[in-house]
Order: sequence, then C-alpha cells, then structure tokens
Amino acid sequence: MEAHSSSDRLGDTWLDGTPSYVTDLSRCTPQSALSDRAAAGRWRMLPYETDTLAGVMLRADPETAAHPVTCPLTARGWHAVSVGLYAVHAGEQVIMLVRLSGEETFTKLAVFEARREEQGHITELFWRIADLTGHDLVLAQLLRRTAPGDAAGAMSCPRARIAYVKLVPLSAEEVRIVQRERAARGTRRLYAVNDAHGLHANCRATTPEAIRRELEPFRDTDFGRIYWECGMGDLLYYPGSAGRIPTFDGLTDFHSANARYHCECWRIFRERGLDPFRIARDYAREIGMEFHASYRVAGFKFPSDHDHSTTATRSTTGTPSCAAPRGAVKRRRGSPTPTPRPAASRSICCARLPRPTTSTASAWPTTADLRWSSTSRPWCAASGPRRGSTRTRWTPQTVAGSPTGPVSSPASCRRCARRWTRSRRNRAAGASPSPRS
Repeated sequence: MEAHSSSDRLGDTWLDGTPSYVTDLSRCTPQSALSDRAAAGRWRMLPYETDTLAGVMLRADPETAAHPVTCPLTARGWHAVSVGLYAVHAGEQVIMLVRLSGEETFTKLAVFEARREEQGHITELFWRIADLTGHDLVLAQLLRRTAPGDAAGAMSCPRARIAYVKLVPLSAEEVRIVQRERAARGTRRLYAVNDAHGLHANCRATTPEAIRRELEPFRDTDFGRIYWECGMGDLLYYPGSAGRIPTFDGLTDFHSANARYHCECWRIFRERGLDPFRIARDYAREIGMEFHASYRVAGFKFPSDHDHSTTATRSTTGTPSCAAPRGAVKRRRGSPTPTPRPAASRSICCARLPRPTTSTASAWPTTADLRWSSTSRPWCAASGPRRGSTRTRWTPQTVAGSPTGPVSSPASCRRCARRWTRSRRNRAAGASPSPRS
C-alpha cells in the first residue's frame, strides 16, 4: 500500500515501514520502581512469550499505586507509537497512562471491559505519531486516592498491564502527509462535550495534569471544538460568586464514593486556589481547539440521593420534585421561563450577551453584566444577532478569574423558538425547511 494513495489513514495501518518492538520492559528506570514479586508502589515484572514475541511485561494491581517509570527508546525521527495491553479475564478493564519524556500531560489508553475473545490476549492500541528524537516513553498507572494516608485501601487504581511498545518508522513522504493534514483546518468539524463532573466523580482529578488529560486525546485530530460545562442550576464549576461551588461544606455523609470524590476535588481546588475551568480553557487553546462554555438548565432540584445539590429546600409533600424553582431563571422581560421537566438536560443554544459596542470586541463581558433578567439586546449563537446589533465573533475568556456566564435556555430566545417550531411543523408535514428569518 502506498501512503500517498491511502484515503483512510487510520493508526499505523497505512504506513510502509517495518515495525520494531520493545518487549523487555525490565529495562525501565528507575529500577527501584520494579520488582520480581508483588510489592506496593512497584511494578511487577512478568516474563511472557507469544507465537511471535517474547519479553517482560509490567503489571500493577488496584492497590499497587505504582510509581511512573521511563522506557528507554533508541528510535530517532518520526514514528507511529502503539502499546500492547494484556487482559486476563473477559469484562476486565486495563488502563495505562503514557507520555513522551519532556511533556507534562499523559494520555489514557484503555481496554474497557475486555471481550471474551480478548481475554488472555494482548490488545494493541495505537497512540500517536510523533518525532521521537531525544525522547523516551514514560509509563504510569492511573491513581485515584480514596482515603488519606498510605495504608491498604487508601488508593484505588485500574489494573495496568503493558506487554510491549511498537514503533513504526515514517518515510519522508509520510511525514509530509502527516504534517499537511495536521495543518489543515477544513476537516476539523467534530466536537466533544465534557460535563466537568465525571472526571472528578470517577477519576478524582485534583491536579492540573489530570484536567489536561481529558483534552489531550483531541490533539492533532478532526475535533475542532469542545463544550465544557461551567455549571448547572446554581452550581458553578469555576470559582465565582454568581452561585455555589460544589464543596458542600458541612456534608460528611454521601450517597456514594463518587459523590464524595467530586466534593473532595472542589474542596482541594479551593484550598490550592485552582480554577479547573481556566485550566481546561487554556489547554484547549494550546492544542488548537475552540473552547465553549455550556450550561445544564435542569440542575436545580434532585432526588433524595442528590439533594445536597438542590437549590431550594427539598419538597415536603412526599412527591419528588426535580423542577427548577419558579423564578430562578427569567426571560429578558423578567417573566420566568417554563419549568424544565425532571429529566431535561440539554446543551445551550443561546447566550445572553449585551449588545457589543464595537466590531472588534475580543472578550466577553463580566459576570455582573450577564444576568437572567438582563435588558440588553441578546446575541443568539444559533441565529445570529438581532436587527440593529453588531455581529461579533466572541471568544470565551475569563474576567477576574471567573468565566463569563450564565447562559439562558433556548426558550428565552424567541427567534430560535419560532425557527424551531416551524422546523418541527415542516418535518411533520414533509415540507422542506423554511429559510432563516
């Protein structure tokens, strides 16, 4: 297969180079982080042999909390890098963190719920194409602290078993193809959504590196933008005064460990003065992605398991109440928006932005200028500005350490509501969509 004639360049399958394998991972450093037997904080070395390969794999278990190690690479120039992960049982989850030396952010590679045909086999996962000159490979176990101290049970980690590192060299023509595709912007049409909750509730992400890790897989891909949740109801996922930060001070009993992890993350952010929203925004721009703030409109009242997140007091009528308190979200003229249904959770369509005064504005207004009952002329992200307003491409930024917001429900933009209603009627009638008004 010739590289320049391939239409689907997936992983390293389109490359003509002969692969080489690093199978003896006992050469990783420091040697103090390796062991021939199970030991806390150290990778266990296991000799293995397949039909075509033989070497020494590294293994870490849920309570190992193994220290990172560096796998020396002798390769120079551009290579495609893949790793082989080993799953023992069907349904098992195997996760490794990898990065190049000199970089700060890991990428998570995982076999989620290994299939029956994958049990007892090595699964090869493609990672990235990079210039390896002067770089080695850093391997780490995904760590999640569940309790203070270093006693057994203080850490809960996914299993990690890595058998080999595969390197495929690129020719000069293949390097030019990769560089040309990475520079192209026309294909970056995909977008991703992060609710800014799961990374804390599931992984207990408390460091800037752990937050950047959520964005690293989108580097050099066709994902051009990401929607990062900045809040729901009156809860803020950034340091600010417009609502509550989910530290839930005084709460000591949680309905699940994941709820506790989420709360502990925000208490740590407050103690260390970290703004996870700003960290995510800055790194998204660093890797060339647009960064958009999103808001969950149905986040005011919750069932009893989650009632610490509820804005108002819990319903005393015996019937679970999951709707927003009346008047919490208001239209432009001050009347309350329709109460969301209990399961309503949607991405935002409209941002209530004051009318710009110049056509070269580069920052959003301050939080104080954006209120639910704002009387300024809104700019709708879906249908454009109202008549008489200046069209401006707004770049999400933070002012005084807080992202600008909040945002409104699509129902609060009458123009969008009319277009959406007409579109539904046309589809029901089998007619073509009506032009923009």
